[in-house]
Amino acid sequence: MAFVSVLFPLAVDQTFTYYIEGFDGNDIGKRVLAPFGKNNRQKIGIAIGTASEIDNYKEAAILDKSPVLNKTLIDLLEFLHSYYGSGIGMAVKGMLPKRLFEIKEQICIEEHDFCYHKQSENLLSTEEQYYIINSIKDDIAKRFSSNLIMGVTGSGKTEIYLQLIEHAVEAGYGAIVLVPEITLTPQLEERFVSRFGDIISVFHSRLTPLQKFNRWLNVRTGRAPIVLGARSAIFVPAKTGIIVVDEEQDSSYKQSDMMPHYNGRDIAILRAKMEKIPVVLGSATPSVSTYYNAKTGKFRFFKIEKRVKETPLPKIYLADLNNCRTGIISEKLLAALEQKSQSLILVNRRGFAKNAVCLDCDSLIECPNCSVTLCYHKKDGQLKCHWCGYKQKIDTGCRKCGSSNLKFIGTGTEKVEAYIKEVLPDKVIERFDSDNTKKKGSYQKILNRLRDGEIDIIIGTQMLAKGHDYPGIMLSAILSYESLLAGADYLSSENAIQLALQVSGRAGRMSQGKSIIQTYNIHNPDFIDIIRHDYVSFCEKELVIRKKHLYPPFSHLIRMISVNPKQIEGKRDMQYIASWLSDRNIEFLGPSECLISKIRNKFRFHLIIKTNNVKSSVCFLRNLVENKKFDSRIIIDVDAIDFF
Repeated sequence: MAFVSVLFPLAVDQTFTYYIEGFDGNDIGKRVLAPFGKNNRQKIGIAIGTASEIDNYKEAAILDKSPVLNKTLIDLLEFLHSYYGSGIGMAVKGMLPKRLFEIKEQICIEEHDFCYHKQSENLLSTEEQYYIINSIKDDIAKRFSSNLIMGVTGSGKTEIYLQLIEHAVEAGYGAIVLVPEITLTPQLEERFVSRFGDIISVFHSRLTPLQKFNRWLNVRTGRAPIVLGARSAIFVPAKTGIIVVDEEQDSSYKQSDMMPHYNGRDIAILRAKMEKIPVVLGSATPSVSTYYNAKTGKFRFFKIEKRVKETPLPKIYLADLNNCRTGIISEKLLAALEQKSQSLILVNRRGFAKNAVCLDCDSLIECPNCSVTLCYHKKDGQLKCHWCGYKQKIDTGCRKCGSSNLKFIGTGTEKVEAYIKEVLPDKVIERFDSDNTKKKGSYQKILNRLRDGEIDIIIGTQMLAKGHDYPGIMLSAILSYESLLAGADYLSSENAIQLALQVSGRAGRMSQGKSIIQTYNIHNPDFIDIIRHDYVSFCEKELVIRKKHLYPPFSHLIRMISVNPKQIEGKRDMQYIASWLSDRNIEFLGPSECLISKIRNKFRFHLIIKTNNVKSSVCFLRNLVENKKFDSRIIIDVDAIDFF
């Protein structure tokens, strides 16, 4: 008899056993229609393997002739479970389009040969590009290799990707290209489409479920074998010859806010290893851990130290905010903004002001649902929480004393926009943040206007640092370097210096540009490396510190978080976990309240475990959580990078 393990896209960490007549090994990975629960409601799951015979069984049926999960993806499911501690049901839900679990009829998945007609010619390669392409191309679709391309901004990394993918396509294979957020890098999509035409499938968060399903189907059938997308695109069933992870250091690759908690970059490396193909990681400022892997020989290491047209890197200057009369724009930056060329300004928070203060009772106006202050948005006349979405009108005033006598302090994108419009009225100024790009296509319209020279100064959040290439920008600026260090964890310096160098690299693509960093501490030693564009020097010093304190890459961090609407119960549960770990001589930090101790009316406590054996650590932590039956929701975040 054929008993089968069936996995459903549910928040349950188990498979279910069914009898399926005639089931064999070729049916693994196919969709199954099965009676589920006490009411035997017909539900769609995935057959992921055979199971032991049981007495009281239900019968199910295979829906499709072709699988929706291949062996590699099933193995990745198991890895998400064993390494990241993800519930296997939520893992499969995150891996496949929602529509696959809604259509209860057979889906036609017929294999097609894609038709490739080259759309545009390759750009001329520099000697460094040519060397890298030749070093990697023989691995395509043949053998695994991990390759780091550390190339300064404007050094032509994208052209290397394109030519390597072209070799894969000519050999009959596709590719997966991961980017931090494809909706923010339309130029990249344009370059890929102009080179490969309609054999490109683009995946991003703004697709409807139907669009996502149709594009998934185009990849699965082979019509569009080149996948370009954000982190979840790593699970698309492409017949890959190569995988590329652009801006590999970007924190967007780590899914921390929902299950499964995984890092798309690390899954890309694992998938490449499983499929025996090369993976290429690209960045001007790779993560310190990736740099260490390259330095120690785990990855092949390629460095590009010159821009394609040998344009010098921008000169970086510091501006002391302690001498700034306005507290917003220094005289040095204001003088630079008055020039005719285009400028880009990074502000690390949106809104008009970070905080609202009641002048009668001296209280900060806080969100009633979260332990954060409300941000003032002048355009809407509202105070908003950027965590739960709570809003209140300004005239609502202070909830503690009822006063409407409020003062707004701190600086956001709206305030900077208003100030520069006042002091430079002849300039065309545009804001580029999540508040100003909510409407469909709005971000593209702004970037098109920037490209066409219709905008003189663009002001935005970290969205502006993600891979944009606009030759007209000759000046880039960061309004406050200290605002980049707000994380207060071991990654804060790394994240800040990466962002500083990425933002500076937006300037001067055609001729040498200028970058100005405003700061309250011009003696910060990191500025020596930033001004010299010497990211390697920073990495070397950072590795010494991390080795001393056993931080990654010299250990793995597992963050455990309790979430509970009752503060006392949440604290008690985390204290129990801490006691349990202490009894077993396991090293950890904490427990303590999270940096943001309440979100959406739920209290949060955490502790951090350092380990060199993730799978065994996750195994006993999962057993603890499942057997103790805590009152709180317990989150296990492996290789954590968010500590708020």
